[in-house]
Amino acid sequence: MLLLLLSRLTYIFFSLDENSINFNLQYPNCDAARPYEVGDGICQEIYNTKECNFDGADCCPFPEDDKRLNDKTCDGGMYATKNCKADNGACDSMKAEYPKCNFDELAATFSEILEGAPRLGDGICESAVYNTEECGYENGDCVECNNRVFDYTLTGDGVCHGGNHNTDICNMDAQDCDDFNRKYPRCYIEFKPADGVILPVVPIIGDGICNSALYNNAECGFEDGDCVLCNLLIEDPTKLGNGICDGGNYMSEACGYDGGDCIGCDAPRFEV
Repeated sequence: MLLLLLSRLTYIFFSLDENSINFNLQYPNCDAARPYEVGDGICQEIYNTKECNFDGADCCPFPEDDKRLNDKTCDGGMYATKNCKADNGACDSMKAEYPKCNFDELAATFSEILEGAPRLGDGICESAVYNTEECGYENGDCVECNNRVFDYTLTGDGVCHGGNHNTDICNMDAQDCDDFNRKYPRCYIEFKPADGVILPVVPIIGDGICNSALYNNAECGFEDGDCVLCNLLIEDPTKLGNGICDGGNYMSEACGYDGGDCIGCDAPRFEV
């Protein structure tokens, strides 16, 4: 009997200790006197903070009179969670149409920047988070953009991609290119692909690597500074990304391996 009691006490001790470790890993900055109450299904306002992930997602972080909670437009992020009553019912129809779209799980992406939650179904592609088949490609907002770009998963990933991503249809790469466009208002790249043709040109702007000749001009800040060093190494910047591996300094890392033309090639490199 004594051994059984000791065994149970040991089990309880290690279980509590393991739960404490898991809690601290999940909520390292949450100062909770009773951590077992966080995420227990009951909203404790004392833990309704970002540090405690809004009581382990038990609470709605917005006040009842929040404008976006009452505008009858489905907002993503924390608005769409069950604790915010699916944006006060505005997301009910979308949830019914896309039952595999896990609104509560996706909400964690926007828990740090609550106001950054996209509007779902307003015709504007705003984020890569809901731009999935399970979520109806942001409730239809990103469908047209997805049909225009080479890789739709890049739209709204936090990096400014050029080409067809940085167009009105794609909401300037789901706003990832807003800063670049403000810096270089005269930078305009026009794409007129033939019907059914998707251009595989996806330069990354501002990553320190010259990706192509498209933005390598003064109006575009020489790809926001990416091509400045490369231009010193080569003779003809228009050859970058033209589909032909030119070797030499074109194949240097600074030139993005000839704007991607030389990736996998054995052409000689002479980077200086």
